[in-house]
Amino acid sequence: MGSRTPGHPEPARTPGVEVTTGPLGQVHKGGPDEGLFLVITTDEPEDLEIPGREFGFATLHRAQALGDMRALRDVHRRTLHVHLKDDPATALDHLARALEARATEAALEAR
Repeated sequence: MGSRTPGHPEPARTPGVEVTTGPLGQVHKGGPDEGLFLVITTDEPEDLEIPGREFGFATLHRAQALGDMRALRDVHRRTLHVHLKDDPATALDHLARALEARATEAALEAR
């Protein structure tokens, strides 16, 4: 997704928004309940082998994301998991448009 520091927070990209491309649950399950967490996963084209394991990196990555969601939900954080199938770039574009439309609706409702 164009991260300059994969797996690490990037708070300076958008004021007031922290973008993290790595694990969320362990980092954000403590402290004040001030976040809205959107976890996006995709289907990996192949599950690269992890030597000595019966599962690959794609399986491990998906398990980490689902574990993060559970850790956040266990402490009642506001979360949403979106799984993008097929072409992730097209799906992300559709997701961005839907979120923008909902944000516009919410702003109008608040008036």
